[in-house]
Parts: sequence; C-alpha cells; structure tokens
Amino acid sequence: MTKEGHTPGLKAFEDMKIFYVASYDVSDLKGGNGIDHFKLEALRAAGCKVTRLSPILNPPSSSIVSRGIRKLQRMLTSDDNVTRKKQHLETIGNAIATHPLHAKADVIVSPNHFDISFYEGPLPVFFWADATYSNMASMYPNYQNETERMKSFEHQVQKRAVDKAIGGMWASRYAMNAAISVYGADPNRQLVTRFGLNLPTSIQEAELEEILNGRDYQTIRLMFIGFDYKRKGLDVALRAVVELNKLGIPALLDTIGGFHDVPEAARKYVTVHGPLNKLEPRQLATFEAIQRSSHFLIFPTRADVYCMPAIEAMAAGCVPVVSNVGGIPEIVADGETGIVLPLSAGPLDYAKSIKNAFENKQQYLAMCRAGYASYQANHRWDKIGQTAVSFIKSRLNSTT
Repeated sequence: MTKEGHTPGLKAFEDMKIFYVASYDVSDLKGGNGIDHFKLEALRAAGCKVTRLSPILNPPSSSIVSRGIRKLQRMLTSDDNVTRKKQHLETIGNAIATHPLHAKADVIVSPNHFDISFYEGPLPVFFWADATYSNMASMYPNYQNETERMKSFEHQVQKRAVDKAIGGMWASRYAMNAAISVYGADPNRQLVTRFGLNLPTSIQEAELEEILNGRDYQTIRLMFIGFDYKRKGLDVALRAVVELNKLGIPALLDTIGGFHDVPEAARKYVTVHGPLNKLEPRQLATFEAIQRSSHFLIFPTRADVYCMPAIEAMAAGCVPVVSNVGGIPEIVADGETGIVLPLSAGPLDYAKSIKNAFENKQQYLAMCRAGYASYQANHRWDKIGQTAVSFIKSRLNSTT
C-alpha cells in the first residue's frame, strides 16, 4: 500500500518515485564492492525515478566515513549487544520514515534486508540481496563465532524483512531457496535476478575475438581476485601455479585485492597488485589489462555465497576455475563456461584441470566464448534492471 492507502497499477508505476535506501554509501566503490551502486544505476537505466538515500543516517560522505559505518555495523553484528543492534536498526527505520522526502516517495528498495527490517512506515518495501543471514551464518567464520543470542536476533531481523517486503530479489536460487525454506518467504513474492559486473565499463562483443587472438598461448596466465584472500583460497592458487610449472606448463599468476606474502617456491611466478580502485583510470586500466590477458580465473574459495570475479572473468572471455560452493555453480556451468571443482580439490587438482583445458585450444576457446555468451545473456545490468523493474511492477499490481 502507498502512503495514500492504495497501490498504483502498472500504468501508474511509470511516474512512481523509488527511494533507494541504505545505511552506508552504496556509491563508495572504495569502501565497498560496488554491487549496490550498480543495482541503483540499473533501476535508473530501466526508467525509474530513483532517489538515493545513502547513507540514510549521514549526509554524503567520504570513503573513510563510509568504511567507518560498515565497521560499526560489523561490530554490532559480532558483539552480543543485541539491544544496541536493535536500537541501531530502529534508528535506521525511523530515519527512513521521517526523511523530508518520504512523503514524496512511492516505493522503497533497499540493497539489503536489514536496513528495512524496522521500517514501520506505509510505503511498500522491496529488498535486493545476495544472501540470507542463514546463508552467511552457515558459511562465514566471523558469523559462526557469534553468540547464540546474537544469532537468534539476526534470524529475527531476516524474518522481519522477509515478512515486511512485498518482494524479495536475489542473486541466486541458493539464496532465494534459503529465504523460502528457513524464513518462510512466499515463493510468489521472490525473484532471482542474478547480478552483473562490478565494473564501470564492459567489453563489447566485437572486441572478444581480438582479445582471444591477442593472448599469449605459450604461457598460462592466471588471475586471482579477492580481498579476504585466506577465505577465498589464495593459498591453493599460489601452490597451483607452482604445480603447473612442475608439470612442464609455464604459468604466471596475478593477484588482485589484498597484499599478501608469497611462498618462496612461487615468487618467480606471482605478481601481487594489491587493491585496485576501479574508479581511478590508471588502476582500472591495470585491472582490465590483467582481465584481458588472463586465460583463467583461479578462485578456490572456501566460502562464498556468490562470485563476482567469475562474472568479471566470463565478461572478458577468461575461463573461471572455481569451487563448488554457495551459488557459484549457478554462475559457472562445469565444462561449458568454466570449471567447477569440489571443495576437497587441492592445488594439483586445480593445476591438472587448468592444464587439460588449456592443452585443447579449441575446447578452451569454446569455453571462453560460452562464458562471454552467458555473461551477455544473464549478467548484463541493463537486462537485470529491466527484470527487477518488471517484478516490482508485477508485485505492486498484485497488491492493488
């Protein structure tokens, strides 16, 4: 229901105003991963009039402040101070409802579930997320270390959001199915949209063959992307590049994300780039050069609900070699658009799989092209935005 007591139908939606609400700065690509920013832009590109209220508790701020807000949220999540966390979420909900522009809005969309969990206003609410709390708690170590009291509260927060929202949009079936099975979400009110690139630009179809033809096929080039590199299996990637060279296949590895030590045996094969700011032209150019020259993304993650690096790889005709965890198999089709290995796979398993794929050049190129086609079909933000807006229209119409 809208603030006037009714929900506009499909035709009326064309003039609706969407509040895009988050407690952090969604457009701070330095402090976050950028996905929430690209969701916002996808809604705008699909024709919506979107007002960004982010951060809702602060005026637009620097990346340092944004990172401070995220750090506070992590502290509140990991601490057993349930009362403090509840008050924080109530403050966010109240800030949304009392915002000066609230009376002019028709719909609220949040890129997460928690920021709208204690909103008590009259506007219809949607959230657009990559995972449920259940997904995160069962997989990520920092969530597993929470007290039982905090875990119980976090489940309540997720349940409140699922019950409150007239629509939930998800990156994967893995996440959506958890919302349905664990939190009782109505399947008819949920949609898998997938996510797009975490990049400001994308490679055009006409460029793909030029990129594939320009690669050096005498030496395998691998790339690894990840800030939380321990959880994402960097140790396996570092040992895998050594194993490839032991197998007689010259191989090099570029790592992007965090600064880290490199074992002595791998030092002559590895270049550590650290974090690259994709909004800074020179650093973006470095990222794109690595992306285009790499034959494979090696991503032996131990725990992930989704895999943006795999999408970025496929969008450049680079074959992702990933672990079978979370929603990753929904992105990468084993043997078609990439290689999916079990969690038990070690460095030699990764090395042999990469070697076998690389030595059959026609098969390798077929995977490169299939991965790019999958990106075009499933992970373009323009298409995702249209899908999301159609779902929002449909849900609003069904509540009329």
